[in-house]
Amino acid sequence: MSEGNDTSKLTVGEDAVPVQITPAPVGNVASTESAPAATSEHDAPAGEASGAGADGHTESGAVKDEQFAYLPNNGLTTDDAKKRQPSRSDQRAYGKANNKRANEGERDGNKRVKRELAPGEVAEEKKPKRKVACMIGYCGTGYHGIQFNQPHDTIESALFDAFVKAGAISKDNSDDPKKSSLQRAARTDKGVHAACNLISLKLIIEDPEIVQKINSHLPDQIRLWGIVRTINSFNPRTLCDSRVYEYLIPSYAFLPPAPESAAHKMMMSKEGATIGEDGEAFWKTANEKVAEALAAFDKDVAPTMTEASEEEVEARRSRAGKIEDYRQKLAYRMPADRLERVRAAFKAYEGNKNYHNYTLGKGFRDPSSKRYIKTFTVSDPKIINDTEWLSLKVHGQSFMLHQIRKMVTMAVLLARYNVPVERISETFGPVKVNIPKAPSLGLLLERPIFDAYNRKLESGISVDAAKPALNFDKYETEIEDFKMKHIYDKIYAEEEKEQTLDRFLQFIDTWDGLDMQWVIDGLSEGSAAAAAPARKEVLDEEDKEALQGHGNNAEMEG
Repeated sequence: MSEGNDTSKLTVGEDAVPVQITPAPVGNVASTESAPAATSEHDAPAGEASGAGADGHTESGAVKDEQFAYLPNNGLTTDDAKKRQPSRSDQRAYGKANNKRANEGERDGNKRVKRELAPGEVAEEKKPKRKVACMIGYCGTGYHGIQFNQPHDTIESALFDAFVKAGAISKDNSDDPKKSSLQRAARTDKGVHAACNLISLKLIIEDPEIVQKINSHLPDQIRLWGIVRTINSFNPRTLCDSRVYEYLIPSYAFLPPAPESAAHKMMMSKEGATIGEDGEAFWKTANEKVAEALAAFDKDVAPTMTEASEEEVEARRSRAGKIEDYRQKLAYRMPADRLERVRAAFKAYEGNKNYHNYTLGKGFRDPSSKRYIKTFTVSDPKIINDTEWLSLKVHGQSFMLHQIRKMVTMAVLLARYNVPVERISETFGPVKVNIPKAPSLGLLLERPIFDAYNRKLESGISVDAAKPALNFDKYETEIEDFKMKHIYDKIYAEEEKEQTLDRFLQFIDTWDGLDMQWVIDGLSEGSAAAAAPARKEVLDEEDKEALQGHGNNAEMEG
């Protein structure tokens, strides 16, 4: 604006009406000169303001700076403001000028107001923040995943609260994790555990005992292993090369379905079908033991229930049979030939495959459905509390929502139904099928891997070569102790108490028709499943909550 020129004209678009605008003068004045009369019923006089304050705003909210006189909140009506939309460069300039007036606190309209201190509160001393990686472990039971998901309790919400209480995050930044640039290496789902995971954010780490102080404000099932300085551009999700997950599962999960189940009748309807020698021997013995338990109930317990109704007696009798059935499953020991079939099933996942059938909301042609699995191994059986368990470990670049849990179910179905390993390869094709997801109870993140990042630091190429490598090995003893006490033992105890996996297997054994027939018949061209219309995904409450909380499921874990 040239010197001595008190007014200017703005014409925006063909339909805009030229308006004379008088900029608000700098300083405290009682009033300003009125603008010309409005040229239409939608126009209002501009520049009417009084009592301009030192903060750059008038009592009516008008901005006094000349170069921003035409922006909204300067006395124009809403319609006028819409007709005079400023350019992006003007908006940026306005934002800078506005932020210059008050660079901290909360925004009130176009103002930024400093946070008022509580009575007796002393203003915090400004301390430097550093970009760091926090190595953590947690038992996911009782939490709705790792990522912030209000109003639910999550691992990150518990961690953030501990950071604030320990002084690693200032009170001014305590209301919003985004102010601390919070990110994570792996996003675990509801109920999923992690022996090692990594989050990155900006923390105040001057205190040499900051790790101990943070842990003192955390529940025992969440631990901070250590804090490591990182490069300023560090992003744990994109710089993570791969992730290793573990799934603990009792070996009875790979037994064939019970003879009286719908699944057993379905699989035996196929010519030449068999449940295997170990399956036949197991169910013969198990059914005999259940019959003995029911006979004992009829002889010793039922006569004492004189005041109970017939329904109550029958419910108690049924419960006695189920208890013995479950006891027989816990006593099962997997033979070598079935173990080799299980290992072959999980090995079929290795390589670059299309996992559109192993998650939600993904189609066969969606490029993000393809994932690379480096290895999927099965341990030797291990006896825990008189139950035989297997450890399944999968090492992959990244995973989608429910992917690992559905991979576990598919391999379990293959072993239970005694069908060829090639059935897994067929699920990577275009035919859409529903694969149930195994319970989250047995799933845990073993650790994220940052080999490429560490090599770059060690090579000296990076200007940040002095930063330490991201390595969990130095915390191995603490991590193993934590896994046994807060993850493994809880998985074993909860499965024994709640029978989570057994109830899941009994549930899928009730499925029939196209829901499970495709596992028996296959998905080759001409099969019933391939010829059937595409089936709509069935979402349970867990699925809906996960999708609502995270949006794009391509980056979810487990």
